[in-house]
Amino acid sequence: IKYANECVKNDKNIFISLLKKHANEDDGAGVFQYASEQLKHDKEYIIEIISISPGILEYISEELKGDCDVVKIAINIQGDLLWLALGEARNNYDICKDAVINNGWSLGAIKNNKILKKIGCDKQVMLSAVGVYGHALRYASVEIQNDSEVVIVAVKAYGYSLAYVSDEMKNDRTIVHAAVSTNGESLQFASIELRRDPDIVLAAANQNMEALEYADVPYLCFNKSHPVSQLFTKWYGSREGWCAMKHK
Repeated sequence: IKYANECVKNDKNIFISLLKKHANEDDGAGVFQYASEQLKHDKEYIIEIISISPGILEYISEELKGDCDVVKIAINIQGDLLWLALGEARNNYDICKDAVINNGWSLGAIKNNKILKKIGCDKQVMLSAVGVYGHALRYASVEIQNDSEVVIVAVKAYGYSLAYVSDEMKNDRTIVHAAVSTNGESLQFASIELRRDPDIVLAAANQNMEALEYADVPYLCFNKSHPVSQLFTKWYGSREGWCAMKHK
């Protein structure tokens, strides 16, 4: 199709067939880059085919990338396509909200601070966002960053989102255990009390041994039968052996 004549590149049925054929491929929408400029500017036609392959948003005219009707169809199927939207569509609250509900990563595409703030205060939207993309918690309001229901969903998706929560949440055993079980090194964001908690430290080390770097090892309180004691014995001979190694 790249080397076809203009008559072929302006054939609506050919591109419908090609997009359907390549719909399940990572860059199946890429064939549309070879469509004629006339097709790329044809709103009625784009609305007809964008649900087949929403990724064609990348290749349509600049005008239609800013068209709310066109963009809304695309982002309701694939939220992260908000990054390709322009103008009015990129600054439409409903489109932005729908994109975030579909894929939390699209929060980074919102440049309108009023829209970003409004979405960040909407608990239901943020619940959807962090469930897919835990890092989205960074865009939430302080109130939502202190909401245990939202936070637990976020840290289970992305342990490092523990960095964005309140001090109260960083000292919550349930929250922190979920975070370190997902990303052991998120232990660095936990309260000092929980970095001295053997059960929390064990969960973090089981996920990633490098997490011990963030434990307050000298002040860990445990007896020799605790699994964390066995971990130190297995890898370092003893807790003292770990401390000696770190202070060489």
